[in-house]
Amino acid sequence: MEKQKHLIFKILLTVGIIATIGIVALAFLLYFEIRNRMIEMQSTTLIESLHYLPDAIEGEKERLRNLVDYLSSDAESTTAQFNDNASLRLFLEDFSYLAGVDNVAVFDIDGNFMLSSKPANFNNDNVQTLLSQVRNGVITTRMCTENETLSVLTAAPVNAGERGVFIILLQGIVDSPEFLRDTVGVPHTEVSIFLDDMRIGSTIGFSSNADNHLNNPEILDTVYNKDEVYIGHTTVDGIDHLGAYMRIKESTLNENVMVAIAERFDYVRETYVAIVS
Repeated sequence: MEKQKHLIFKILLTVGIIATIGIVALAFLLYFEIRNRMIEMQSTTLIESLHYLPDAIEGEKERLRNLVDYLSSDAESTTAQFNDNASLRLFLEDFSYLAGVDNVAVFDIDGNFMLSSKPANFNNDNVQTLLSQVRNGVITTRMCTENETLSVLTAAPVNAGERGVFIILLQGIVDSPEFLRDTVGVPHTEVSIFLDDMRIGSTIGFSSNADNHLNNPEILDTVYNKDEVYIGHTTVDGIDHLGAYMRIKESTLNENVMVAIAERFDYVRETYVAIVS
């Protein structure tokens, strides 16, 4: 009887050990399978979200173009505002606020700067190219990265009454935290704009002590040289993120510009750990 008890105990112990090993092995298999599925799903979401910003930029181009067309064609309401510089300045400030435009500037027909709704430096090649196109009868939009700011610009001639013809220019800044946040709006994600490897706009925010350079040659090579989407882990302010990076393609941009969307990886990790548990 004692031998039978001992044999049964050994059998149960062996079965228990095997079962425990099996459960642990199954837990690890489930862990890695769910982890990989979660990363795959999140990667797909991030890649899809990358296209929100280029689409929003195209929408901002169209919006500014419609506004400048309105100003150019509505001579009766604008002419009276251009009689003197005091009236003109007030008109620019009111229009910028009501239309939700970051800046509105006026130039004479020769391209000389006169006034703007906010202080800005418009003495650059992008603005002069745009003004030259207007003088040649071409109304278009351009993207530029002046002063480490990514903007959409458009301009058109306006009737200034007795003062002749002026050129009015609208600027929409598309790398501001507000524009980026409203454009993407995916929970737990951060959106950034990079000029070469430097972050020039982000929902993350900037600090004087932060290194705003990407410091990742693999991402730069994949996006700028191979013209492909990069997805992988990256560190943002010391926190592990899963990020997707894509080049912003625009014929008027002479610089390397890309958009990045990153999600804190601890949110993804918490999800698949909870599922396994």
